[in-house]
Amino acid sequence: MSILYAATSTLFFVWISRNILYWVHLWQIKEYRWDRLSVHLRETVQGRSLFFSPLLLFKVVLIGAFILVIQKQLSLSLYHSAITFVFALQFSSVVKEVGRKTIKIPKPTIKAVIISGFSLFILFSLFSLPLLDRFAWILLIDRLLPAVVLVATLIMSFPSGLYYDWKIARAIRLLRKQKKLIVMGITGSYGKSSTKEYLAQLLRTKFSLIATFGTQNTPIGLANTILEKMQDKTAIFVAEMGAYKRGEIAQLAQMVHPTIGVLTGINAQHFSLFGSIENTIDAKYELIESISPNGLCLFNGNNVYTYELWKRALRENRNAVLYRVLTTNSFSEEQFKQEHGIIAYNARISSRSVSFDVVLKKKGKPRIKIESLGAPIGGIHTLENLLPAIYVAYILEMKPFEIKEALSLLVSPVHTMSILRSFLGVILLDNTHNTNPRGIEAAVLLLKQYLRQKKRLCVFVLQPMIELGSRGKEEHRIAGRAIGAVCSYLFLTNKNFYQEIVKGVRDSGGKCKVKIASPQIIASFVKTLTKDDIMYFEGRETASSLVKILKRDPKTDI
Repeated sequence: MSILYAATSTLFFVWISRNILYWVHLWQIKEYRWDRLSVHLRETVQGRSLFFSPLLLFKVVLIGAFILVIQKQLSLSLYHSAITFVFALQFSSVVKEVGRKTIKIPKPTIKAVIISGFSLFILFSLFSLPLLDRFAWILLIDRLLPAVVLVATLIMSFPSGLYYDWKIARAIRLLRKQKKLIVMGITGSYGKSSTKEYLAQLLRTKFSLIATFGTQNTPIGLANTILEKMQDKTAIFVAEMGAYKRGEIAQLAQMVHPTIGVLTGINAQHFSLFGSIENTIDAKYELIESISPNGLCLFNGNNVYTYELWKRALRENRNAVLYRVLTTNSFSEEQFKQEHGIIAYNARISSRSVSFDVVLKKKGKPRIKIESLGAPIGGIHTLENLLPAIYVAYILEMKPFEIKEALSLLVSPVHTMSILRSFLGVILLDNTHNTNPRGIEAAVLLLKQYLRQKKRLCVFVLQPMIELGSRGKEEHRIAGRAIGAVCSYLFLTNKNFYQEIVKGVRDSGGKCKVKIASPQIIASFVKTLTKDDIMYFEGRETASSLVKILKRDPKTDI
């Protein structure tokens, strides 16, 4: 074995080990779903660069050049040196990723470890049996790596699928034993997790209750919650339900048989996967269709699509309730015609809390008012997520004073409009849980609230939205226009939809500067800000920037 080949092989194995981990990580965050992964590969700059970056195209050229080298009897040593140079470049990129702690690795689950190990075994086996010139062969193996990880993932899907089916069956059997259990299902394009958390926190003050973990809103997520948390004394199960295509919410509903359903709102989120807003509407309505005639269905009246679905449910003689937030200080009789429902009005908003009045009515009972409700949660948009909790609590016979006390103790879900403060006094708003059109709209409303209190500099850190399909360009123009009107700087975590965002910012007429920046640059920028300036973080990719700031600033509680 030549020294050059030994060196190239070492560089090659470092690179493919990193690449296997990257691809398994990518499969993992896409929930091992081909539909989500394919959208990432088609619609994002990061996804397309996995196959069409300059260096990867150069590799393809080198593979094709091998035929020319053999036919023309050109210098193999020069060809081999070119391949060594390519892997040396990629080795250096791995070193940089490790040094900067930006290397992508999957969570060490059994499934991820097996897929990674099996992929490495297949690639090592191919490496040990070269069918071409050894240098050209390792270059070809490198290009086969995504397909190898795909095959390993497909093979692993069979035993993992059987395991999930077994676990789900166990959970269903346990659930069916709870004869008096009230099951609440929550779905929508946005607001699911917050609505679930507020509902669970409020009702937990009086009832024995369990709720799904975090965003685990799939069949196995619900099963894990049931198996790990369900007890004989459990009275209520609150289940967040997610979907990427029609039929998936129906499957979840068939599993848990909800008696109360909440539709939080519908927008272009996951448009790439649903294919149309009509498919999204039909998919979310599957929850309502699963509710028994004596059950309860709640609809967000501030969202045009769920408002229309409320009217559809009424036509179907369902027990349909509308919840709405009014921007006025009072309500009129004209605004509360429905047989039952809940309206919030007279909202007083601060950056850290919201107070409001509600009028509500349940079927067969007189209408009541509850005044001066308050929750230590910022932003008027949070009211939409609080109202289902208040109405369900009232339906379950909680007294107004109990509801008021429970609301005063609420805590925002983790990474959802959480408020921190840096050592220098800069306000850090953490909304790294997710990003979608409604989330950005809510963020801008909150920032305007801050600006009304005091003149200050606003910096927005944004992960461009994903899975919006044909709606992507327009939604990012809208986002850019909204952010540009209130912020001085907009940092993007990647290049996706950069031109559309910049166009929206220009249309806003503001002076917002747009930059694509690394977590290190974003974290360093906080040093240029002064006390009470704001940095807002929207989307999971922005979390690494926030973490770097918090590590440098140990005193971050506001």
